[in-house]
Amino acid sequence: MDALRQEEIDLGFVRMPVTDPRLECLPVLHERLVAAVGPRSAWRRRAGLGSLSEQPFVVCARAISASYYDHVVALCRAAGFTPRIVAETNERFSLLQLVRAGVGAALVPSAAASMRVPGVGFKDVRRAQAAWDIALAWRSQTDRGPLVAEFVRIAGQVYERRSALGRASGRGSSRPD
Repeated sequence: MDALRQEEIDLGFVRMPVTDPRLECLPVLHERLVAAVGPRSAWRRRAGLGSLSEQPFVVCARAISASYYDHVVALCRAAGFTPRIVAETNERFSLLQLVRAGVGAALVPSAAASMRVPGVGFKDVRRAQAAWDIALAWRSQTDRGPLVAEFVRIAGQVYERRSALGRASGRGSSRPD
């Protein structure tokens, strides 16, 4: 967001909602956090995320994504506990390797399941707070130029096509196990 405001970049992918009136946004992805757990996890389907309340957690560092980090903490609090964070990493694949090694559980975007890390299971936390939208954002007061305008146009078409396919198949975004 700061890079957009300071004109360091012309476009950015941001977490919704965006309240800055200087920015325009186009939704491009609907995603949700799921629990990534190792083979000896305390996960219990009936208790959902609350079943991990005594487990250590691994997260992507707040310095990498404050919105993700804050979302993880808020989701755990909504489930009735504060996560005991024992490790932070700078990228998702390393995070999943820590889960695989038994260091702790994690909350990750459902798309992380496509990495297919052996020994890591993905569980739906079944909470409305787990969902969020990603948007393409740009400064509204700036002449976008042909390259930026075309990128925005194509991103909009791809989002609409994916949304239509999801509605036709009865699914939204990809779902975890």
